[in-house]
Amino acid sequence: RLARDVLGAGAIAWTLAQGSKRYFRRPRPYDLDEVDMLVRKPAGQSYPSGHPAVAAAVARVLEPRVKEPARGLFQKMPALVAFSRVYVGVHYPTDVIGGTLIGRAIGDLWLRYARRA
Repeated sequence: RLARDVLGAGAIAWTLAQGSKRYFRRPRPYDLDEVDMLVRKPAGQSYPSGHPAVAAAVARVLEPRVKEPARGLFQKMPALVAFSRVYVGVHYPTDVIGGTLIGRAIGDLWLRYARRA
């Protein structure tokens, strides 16, 4: 059941973030600004970031099921992933904020409605 919850929430968050990119069509930082990339060039648009969306959704689903100190690590994971995407030059800060909010919302909705199924 836990694997289903993690996979389900993560997949929905990724799909929603990737689908939203087609709507917003925001260029990546390295396309508009003088930004040095520290990773290979990713495909797709910039907003919202899919990595923190998935991290936030998965962390939210796992959060109530783990005890401290692991719970604290899961709560910090989306912020660490978000920071890394800006640091390596492939996203703006608002991209990762948007992705994190999407993931958190999906995780909250999953926790609310998946248990009833």
